[in-house]
Amino acid sequence: MRIVKHKTPSIDGKGIMMGRPAYSDDLADPNALIIKILRSPHAFAKIKSIDTTQAKELNGVEIVLTYQDVPKRSFTRAGQGYPEPSPHDKFVLDEYVRYVGDEVACVAAISEKIAVQALNLIKVEYEVLEPVLDFEKAYENQSVIHPEEGILEMFPIGFLPKKNVAASYEMNVGNVDDVLKSCDVVIEESFYTQAQAHAMMEPHTVNARIDFQNRLVLYTSTQTPFHVRRILSQTLDVPLSRIRVIKPRVGGGFGGKQALHGEMFAALVTLKTGKPSKINYTRSEVFESSYTRHPMRIDVKLGADKDGTLKAIDCYILSDTGAYGEHALTVFMVAGSKVLPLYNKVDAVRFAGQVVYTNHVSAGAFRGYGAIQGNFAIESAVDMLCAKLDMDPILFRQKNMILEGETSPIFAIMGEGTEGTAMNMESCKLDFCVKRGLELSHWKDIYPRKEIKDSKVKAVGMAIAMQGSGIPYIDMGAATIKLNDDGFYNLMVGATDIGQGSDTILAQIAAEELMTTVDKVIVYSSDSDLTPFDTGAYASSTTYVSGNAVLNAAKIMKNMLLEEAANALKVELKYVEFDGFTFKAKDQEISFRDLANRLYYNEDQKQLTATGSYVGTKSPPPFMAGFITIELDKETGEYDILDYVSVVDCGTPINPKLAQGQVEGGIVQGIGMAAYEDVQYSSKGSLLSNGFLNYHIPTTKNIHKLTTEFAESYEESGPFGAKSVGEIGIDTPPAALANAVYNATGVRIKTLPITPQKIYEGIQKLKQKEISNEAK
Repeated sequence: MRIVKHKTPSIDGKGIMMGRPAYSDDLADPNALIIKILRSPHAFAKIKSIDTTQAKELNGVEIVLTYQDVPKRSFTRAGQGYPEPSPHDKFVLDEYVRYVGDEVACVAAISEKIAVQALNLIKVEYEVLEPVLDFEKAYENQSVIHPEEGILEMFPIGFLPKKNVAASYEMNVGNVDDVLKSCDVVIEESFYTQAQAHAMMEPHTVNARIDFQNRLVLYTSTQTPFHVRRILSQTLDVPLSRIRVIKPRVGGGFGGKQALHGEMFAALVTLKTGKPSKINYTRSEVFESSYTRHPMRIDVKLGADKDGTLKAIDCYILSDTGAYGEHALTVFMVAGSKVLPLYNKVDAVRFAGQVVYTNHVSAGAFRGYGAIQGNFAIESAVDMLCAKLDMDPILFRQKNMILEGETSPIFAIMGEGTEGTAMNMESCKLDFCVKRGLELSHWKDIYPRKEIKDSKVKAVGMAIAMQGSGIPYIDMGAATIKLNDDGFYNLMVGATDIGQGSDTILAQIAAEELMTTVDKVIVYSSDSDLTPFDTGAYASSTTYVSGNAVLNAAKIMKNMLLEEAANALKVELKYVEFDGFTFKAKDQEISFRDLANRLYYNEDQKQLTATGSYVGTKSPPPFMAGFITIELDKETGEYDILDYVSVVDCGTPINPKLAQGQVEGGIVQGIGMAAYEDVQYSSKGSLLSNGFLNYHIPTTKNIHKLTTEFAESYEESGPFGAKSVGEIGIDTPPAALANAVYNATGVRIKTLPITPQKIYEGIQKLKQKEISNEAK
């Protein structure tokens, strides 16, 4: 292949690096009204009265909105398939506030200073209610977080708001209880994960204006522009045809922008005033008032025979969705569907749980989307089971993990198959990933640990993972290719580049099929008026779903070109050959450039455009084996991450350099969740870790080396053999690190993040236990 599987530079990288206007706020009207939001100081309260008189009278204030001024129509902010699997439990503004930072009122003024002054002039009297701040006490709590009427589920998801349940689910394969009773060894453990923050560089930002056709136009930093348009239309009762949503460059999303944050307010202000407006979240607002990862408690039982055959998995999850139920069901289900099939040879599996409301900031989509939480629990539990079996964890995984040509009944049950039929692993190089990871990490030289000097040891840990490539029968992507005179193309895609390089990837796919170069494919993406439909950047769908749409469009375009060349050369189509530059047939030829100019200026004049679309019938998983090497001081519990080895099966990496960036970016985020990102709330529900001074993410000082390789793999159903790569990197670090710490010290950390303090306390407990045993 000439273009695919080559390290093509990002098509937008140089321009962005030079500071050219590209992001939403760069494109805002210079006279836009500045929007500020008054936010709740209480975790749970009902607004008894709200007086905006003084704020409205302040010179320079254009409009003030409260729940009395906006439509009372429930919706979900989640940008996902329609009808949404998230409950409609949110109002633009409401008389109830459900977390510290929830929206109370909206002010738009001619300057930020005046808007902030106006916020301070709004007088609100609250009836403070008892908040639910412990998700393990949320179910059937006396405090009902959503007592209001008018909220609903679009289809059955186990929605029981009067019991503080946003969603619930249960599935079984075989009889877990009977199989566990027959096992030689059984372990039962609980694991806890935290509300990780997205920490993207660009905060949530959106601006709105009315165009010369009297239509509402929004420039917004979003992952899902078409979902934004639909949700705005439905909630504000504005015809879809009167709304245009444009996604410029996005400075990172990671799932946090797979929702509406600010779009409602910008749209309302501009519709009501007729003036342009904009809202830019502050960094503290991003932390306090957007999204987090779903915190979870994951209860795991594993049963095995003495020979290391895994027989049963029992997994119960309690998930904290915070104040609103966006992505509640689907994140919870992915914690099972993208983890449990890794061990497909068991006799029985049970997966169940609830997603409950609390008075914390809402959880939502986040890279890994539940799989990282589930992976931490299952892959930690697997190592714990191996310790009880006195079995090498590598040999255990090789004996029990899924392999190429195999399947799992969970795929069909949890929606990852073809109309009830379990998806078969036509591309799965997980066995190679494990073997190669052993070599690159020097596992056999270090495992379980190696004494270095004094109190320091070097140790290794590992985990395996899988993800998906879009959502079968739901995610649809489309692409249109337009031929221009002089022989270059425009590629119009609804797919959303959020910094991961998808515009470049899709251009490479088109260029490969059309036998041209990437510079001849000019990409326009994510404009709800001008580009074809696409569900957006989530569920690791863009390369596989949107890439297949581009490939289909390119094939149609190439056939059209061959037909036009045959017509120009006056020969039958079967005689025409094309090398990307020249069409040849029976000693005749015409250059591609001349054919394009002929079509537009001279003979047989017509515009050539080709549109292709794609909906997946399966979601072929990428696989990965992750190996971490740490150096740990047993006197203090402090540790350094020396290397993280990732061996990944993502099918054909369309652009190996961008694929490496996706994997390693995911690894660093996963290490952040595993080791550094500690979420702290006050006793009254205020988020204390609401900025980078007190919310620590890893830097180059913390991670010394990342080693990434790709397995040779080819997925027949993917464009040029590709599967997804955007999320797989994030899944393994928490379990791999927990396993490495155990190998170094004998301390098993089951609550993230894994901090030196927790390790130190664990070491001290082990010492006390040894002293106690000696005393006996």
